[in-house]
Amino acid sequence: MRPPCSEFAAALLARARERPEALAFACGEERLTNGRLLFEASQVAAGLAEQGVTPGDRVALVLPAGLDFVRGFAAVALAGAVAFAIPPGLSPAVVMSRAARGRPRLVLTSVEARAGLARAGDGLEVVAIETMRRPATSPPSPPGVEPEDPALLQLTSGTTGEPRFAVLSHRALAAWRRQAAGPMLPRPDDILAGWVPPWHVMGLIRYVWLPVVCGGEVHLVAPAVRTLGTWLETAARVRATFTSASDFALRMAVRVVGRRTLDLGALRYVAAGGEPVRATTIQAFETKFGLPGIVRPAYSLTEATLAVTCLRPGEPLVVDAAGNVSCGRPLPGAELRIVDEHGAPSPTGQLGEIHLRTLALFSGYFDEVPGDSRCLAGGWLATGDWGHLGPEGELFVLGRRRNLLKHGGATFAPRELEEAAERVAGTSAAAAISLALPGAEGGVLVIVAEISSLGSRAPQELAREVASAVRGEIGILPGEVILVRPGTLPRTASGKLRHAELARALAAAELNPGSVLVGRLEGWTL
Repeated sequence: MRPPCSEFAAALLARARERPEALAFACGEERLTNGRLLFEASQVAAGLAEQGVTPGDRVALVLPAGLDFVRGFAAVALAGAVAFAIPPGLSPAVVMSRAARGRPRLVLTSVEARAGLARAGDGLEVVAIETMRRPATSPPSPPGVEPEDPALLQLTSGTTGEPRFAVLSHRALAAWRRQAAGPMLPRPDDILAGWVPPWHVMGLIRYVWLPVVCGGEVHLVAPAVRTLGTWLETAARVRATFTSASDFALRMAVRVVGRRTLDLGALRYVAAGGEPVRATTIQAFETKFGLPGIVRPAYSLTEATLAVTCLRPGEPLVVDAAGNVSCGRPLPGAELRIVDEHGAPSPTGQLGEIHLRTLALFSGYFDEVPGDSRCLAGGWLATGDWGHLGPEGELFVLGRRRNLLKHGGATFAPRELEEAAERVAGTSAAAAISLALPGAEGGVLVIVAEISSLGSRAPQELAREVASAVRGEIGILPGEVILVRPGTLPRTASGKLRHAELARALAAAELNPGSVLVGRLEGWTL
């Protein structure tokens, strides 16, 4: 008996058959109905087959976060191949270097980008999606797949190093959909507003894969800080019922929108993930837009397909003594434990590394380094994230273990210090890192703050205000404060700070000199 085709391909065919004229995806003024998406994806799939793509082959997608990406992803699924996405805004050399690690049959990109990528591709075949359409008189018959076959390769966020390709099987995707059943999944009548780009796992699963499999129409907004206002304006205009964002995006949206009034009353669910969410962020967003109880934190990671825990609708926010918000309890089929530095179980309330076990766990890294797997005995995964469990089994996440700051025997999440710095008038964003410097015992606490306005103050005065705010909040006086221009701090596609990348740039003095308003100020007198 022939095995079934992928869940995504089957749902794509069914939607086009049952509701061909219903809107599936939109981006700006461009629209794709269910029927049109299947038709155009079938044409591209025929072109891929003509180029030699066969079931099981890997195809790299280097496409903007718009409808061409959706067409390309759907075409790869119809061809029975395995897609992996790479951000198109990187340099051609970096794009093709990452593509090569996935060993693709070909790279699918835009006409504009093709020539540059081909020159940097070191022999990899590069084709433009606009030239891939071939006649398709009838929908294709997608090849069958087995549960453990790879469905897609997904780049990890790379916050603590070089991004890696996590292999997500058809089994993992189906298992996650089943365990997330309920409020986290879109409904057929949902209208989704997506800002997170599709080369991020949240963007790909929530705004491409799930809407096809579960239903709903999607309105995509190009991912950039400058479009945060556009994201919410789009959500208001289309009466969106479902959206998601990181802590950074929620905070910045409040600032970007400013005094404008947007009617977001149709929203029923705002999934917050990608990084720890602070209570002050949720309060500011919900108060600004009159949406009490709408933001639902979750703990997600690529290796578990997406969310492992979530705060259900109606459940109250639970905040620990440091202002960290609970990410809720594990989804059905997911298990969590907290272990100390020696691998022993940590008691309730005590910090440690988060380990998880779930049916939706990835199959490993495609580019696995021998002896480097984080998968442990019994199916457990060592996440590298630090957190603790509450009395009801709810999870509190502080952040990546490598990024945590230690001072005076206490452990602090960078976000605690960053939030204190960001409350100073004139700052727009901040990063806290511990930097090893010559002549300094242990690490030196460094605050790097993006400045929106100096007002009448000298930069040095504002830097001292930042240092004082951090000390006043948590009793730690920064060794250094660096003021930089907006947009300087390195971030992932979802807005998560790349602390490790920033630390490396500072240690090597590789920050763009034109971005620095005030360099390293030492020896505070406050």
